[in-house]
Amino acid sequence: MPADLQAAGISKVKPVTGGGNGVRKPRPRLLARAMVGRDGPFTQVRDWLAAGRSAPTVVQITGEAGIGKSRLARAAADQARADGRRVMEGRARSGDAALPFGIFQDALRALRRSDTQPPRTDDPIVAAFPAHLLPELAGRPETPTPSRAALFEASSRYLAALAEPQGLVLVLEDLHWADPSSNELVLYLAQTLDGEPLTLLVTYRPEHAAPGSSLDGLRRELRRERLGEEIALGPLDDPAVETMVVDILGTRPDERARAAIVGMSGGVPFVVEEVVRDAVDRGRLDAESGAWRGEPTLHPPASVRALLLARAGELDEADLGLLRWAAVIGDRVDVRLLAAVTEVDEGEALDALARLRDAGLLVEDSLDARGLSFAFRHALTREAVLEDLLTAERRRRHARVLDAAEAQYRDAPDAPDALAALAGHALAAGEQARGFTYSLRAARRSLELCGYDEAEAHFERALRLWTPDLAAMERAAMLLDYGRLLARVRREPRGGELLLEARAAYLALGDRIHA
Repeated sequence: MPADLQAAGISKVKPVTGGGNGVRKPRPRLLARAMVGRDGPFTQVRDWLAAGRSAPTVVQITGEAGIGKSRLARAAADQARADGRRVMEGRARSGDAALPFGIFQDALRALRRSDTQPPRTDDPIVAAFPAHLLPELAGRPETPTPSRAALFEASSRYLAALAEPQGLVLVLEDLHWADPSSNELVLYLAQTLDGEPLTLLVTYRPEHAAPGSSLDGLRRELRRERLGEEIALGPLDDPAVETMVVDILGTRPDERARAAIVGMSGGVPFVVEEVVRDAVDRGRLDAESGAWRGEPTLHPPASVRALLLARAGELDEADLGLLRWAAVIGDRVDVRLLAAVTEVDEGEALDALARLRDAGLLVEDSLDARGLSFAFRHALTREAVLEDLLTAERRRRHARVLDAAEAQYRDAPDAPDALAALAGHALAAGEQARGFTYSLRAARRSLELCGYDEAEAHFERALRLWTPDLAAMERAAMLLDYGRLLARVRREPRGGELLLEARAAYLALGDRIHA
């Protein structure tokens, strides 16, 4: 049994059950252990990292969902560790209520959970940097960051200090979901850390880099200033797919199996795994001999989404219901929150999550002061489960999760993680009043972090969500803060209009001081 489940108090992982037919032995994991078909890209990344101070400042790994970006990034990170370098890893996650610098907060938290010590320095800017992004360290700094430029400079100095003397590889995954401030900070770090023993290794889906997006701007600037290298991953060729199947099964597939799996998967590694699992579960592929049973052609489900849903449908009703709740909670599944919304104890929730892990749907994510959490093995899995729920059902579930999350975060409702979760669930549930409240809080927290793009988005949403039955004083304060942001930072005429509107609102409330 994994040590982290033992530490969480789980004495026994229940065997997988299916379709109400009783208990059966756990199905084989059927996941690839090795990275195949990527020798060229891996060698290129390894050589770049080995170049030290002359290495590219940014290495971009791009490709469609499931193509193997994360696996290549992990292999590169493992190689960097083996070579004696420090590695710092963060991931952006999907969500409509993102706060600024979320991917860097994730990286800092992961660093604190590791054995890596923060840089020792007499530079007060470096020493104060983590507390500006992670207020849970000791409360928010008494003196807020004076400006966005100061925060960016602090991050650059902090990472430069962390890179000495052995070098640092900062892995940032799924930039296509990152907030605009994070992407702007990536560019700033690329510009200021060129020549330092530090490499930013980033992954993203290029189809999300729409013209005008922050990711598109980052890509264009990196190319224009020649600050990075890009590796675009394509599908695996037929021999690589066969090698991957051998790794999954432990035996070589016969010719009919090889042809069917190559044809169905399109050479996408994640899809190869799903096709193999589906074929084994349906009895078309023998997992021990690699023999294909029946006709040599396979009539597959219409898409990867259908494959994933078919596998989820093999779960018993209780585990399938829990999987749906997990998808509503988010990419990362908090065990306590899941237990609260499903009305089971945490031990039962952990048992079920372990079975979903064994089914290849989830992975263990972390074990920290907040407890064990899980994450979806791939974003495509969560997307498929969510899309299978009717819109009204998703809203109902988000409302229930919101109630449970408010209870869980009662002592720290303005913590970054809490704000992101509460705002996201309120909006998804169609809870207008609570959506207004959390959007406004998220806007103000974004301002504290100098995340002006995020603050503007949250203010604009709060403005749309406000209705006359909500507190008029809150609206006046919101207009004042939003107007100041647009007038002082954006230099937009609309800022002055909002300030005049705020003045009128305060006058209507009899508050001549604020007016």
